[in-house]
Amino acid sequence: KEFAAACVDDNLQISSRVRDFHPTDVIAVDWHGMMAWESLRCSFVDCEYCLENAIVCYYNFRVYSASSWNHSTCSDNDTQQTDEEMVGNFYRDKEQISCRFADRIICLSEHDRDMLQTLMQDDIETQRNTVKRDDYLSISSRRSTLSAMSKKIKNILILPPPLRGDILDLAQKNTLDSNENYTQFLPPEAANAIKSTTLQPRKKRLFISCVVRLSPEKSPHHFVSLIQKLGGVDFLRRNGLIPLLCGAKSVGCYADQVLADFEYVCSRGLSQGSVWPFVVIKHFLGPKELAAVLTRTAINIHPCFYDAYGMTLVESAAFGVPSIVNNGGKVGAVSLLGSGKGCIDIDLERILEYHDDKKSNDCCYGSGIEELKTLISKSSRKGSHESRVLGAVAEEARSRALNWDEMTCFRSLVAYLNKINADS
Repeated sequence: KEFAAACVDDNLQISSRVRDFHPTDVIAVDWHGMMAWESLRCSFVDCEYCLENAIVCYYNFRVYSASSWNHSTCSDNDTQQTDEEMVGNFYRDKEQISCRFADRIICLSEHDRDMLQTLMQDDIETQRNTVKRDDYLSISSRRSTLSAMSKKIKNILILPPPLRGDILDLAQKNTLDSNENYTQFLPPEAANAIKSTTLQPRKKRLFISCVVRLSPEKSPHHFVSLIQKLGGVDFLRRNGLIPLLCGAKSVGCYADQVLADFEYVCSRGLSQGSVWPFVVIKHFLGPKELAAVLTRTAINIHPCFYDAYGMTLVESAAFGVPSIVNNGGKVGAVSLLGSGKGCIDIDLERILEYHDDKKSNDCCYGSGIEELKTLISKSSRKGSHESRVLGAVAEEARSRALNWDEMTCFRSLVAYLNKINADS
């Protein structure tokens, strides 16, 4: 509401600048962008200049109604469930309105496209039921809207976002086998962990990393659970991998619990007399810090079952890091990297036993914990099948990530807008 109101605030002069610019095309990012656009559009209804003829694209970066969560994660279960339903219904209403009034719709993944199509189908059914009770003029108007919505459902474009320019520049300067350029930028926590091992001279990539925001929708607690399933920190020690968890706190009590669990898991289970480091970084990494961590990372774990995109997957790929990701098309970046080509997609839900009776989906490298343990343990053996698998994934992922830059993405967007204008 504040965003929409600010767009028509005379003191900020946003609406006058829009009028002077005279846009023919509008790209509204997420539902709140559509609400802001609607506020602007309405402000010009009685003016000589009108925005009615502008083509409006709703660029959905995340389907909020399908991934909403209650920030009060420390409340009791009944209250939390009720709050989550209210939040989900709020987002559902706003996203249906956004889809209804946009001329075209863009999203980041096949999974999000399917969810938006479901939202629109539900909205069409609701509108049809309303038509039956309305007068003739309203019926005529609504039928026109329903026809347009049916057409939009079939033409949702999937357009993944590109790497940021600064990350792309750093990645292009680095080869798959080089990390010396960025070692000096390693966060102290990571640099000290490397110094405490005897692996540094013979092994450049030491970390099994999870780099996500510490919030429920990113699910870093799955990373902690996966370490336990693999056999704890002793399994990682035997395979020369240092666990690294990096991300700023987003939801306080949830983040505190994840960090406590991670430190607990990484501090226990070692053979008698053994010592092995682990790394906790509690802030967002700057570009050079991120480059330094990723050029030292052997495997990246993307822990959430669903993610609208997952830019850290693409950033990892740019630095030649193979990622393990949940299969089933629920993580958007997989559409860019390629399922089974530029990432290792496995059934994380089955491995973590969230669905004991769930049938395994087809995936790149097995679906059970034993297959994953074999992949990790043998990947460091030069010439092994597992080493070749990860090497091929890293090479393919890097190529796809670096080739999808800002210019390529924006050219695709402009081509799409031009096609819309030509068809209108």
